[in-house]
Amino acid sequence: MTVFIGCVLLTSGFLGDTVVIDDPILFIRSDANSDSRINIADVVTIVGYITGGKDSPAPRCLDALDVDDGGTVVLNDALYLVRYLFLGGPEPLPPFKSQGLFVIGYDPTIDDLR
Repeated sequence: MTVFIGCVLLTSGFLGDTVVIDDPILFIRSDANSDSRINIADVVTIVGYITGGKDSPAPRCLDALDVDDGGTVVLNDALYLVRYLFLGGPEPLPPFKSQGLFVIGYDPTIDDLR
């Protein structure tokens, strides 16, 4: 069974069903593909969204793609995440981690993304 709460994948298995609890404002910043992992696949999802890639699935939560919390999804968000993942750059802004664990949360800033 696969369970989503808002934009966050909580469990994944092979039972075939998907359950979505619709609260689109709960998310983990930078988890662009909603798989509850932060990696290069999230960078690819952000770039695919920005460029309108036909093979890119629609993201579940645009706020998750807004890595720098600037209120828009732009190339800088993908670059911010690359710097964090591979170059020791700063962590994405909240909601992201607390005491080393990923945190599901709400966007602390007001913008038009959901």
